[in-house]
Amino acid sequence: MYPVEIYTDGSKDGGKVGAGVAIYLNKQLVRQGKYKLQSCCSNNQAEQIAILKALEQLLKVDDPTDRIVSIFTDSKVSLHSLKNYSMRRFLIEEIRNKVRHLSMLNWTIHFGWVKAHI
Repeated sequence: MYPVEIYTDGSKDGGKVGAGVAIYLNKQLVRQGKYKLQSCCSNNQAEQIAILKALEQLLKVDDPTDRIVSIFTDSKVSLHSLKNYSMRRFLIEEIRNKVRHLSMLNWTIHFGWVKAHI
């Protein structure tokens, strides 16, 4: 595993939509965030907002020696969309832009899938 691990999740239940982020540095929880979203957001949008918020929060983590991060999501749709460069949806493009920006700051970002509710 990497020194920085981030776990993201988004969900929609009826009219309630939210996203969450947990950031671990050397297995210690260092940041977390919960985001209430508008009811018009889809579950996939909530998942993607969680990833975007995680990338934004990464800049606030105390500078680890190795700027390597692994971001885990249970959203196969988001992971496939990020790999498919013909996909030009707004949130996917925002995530890609944030990854490019972090890469210029010497961050190496890996995405991984985890089974839901683990």
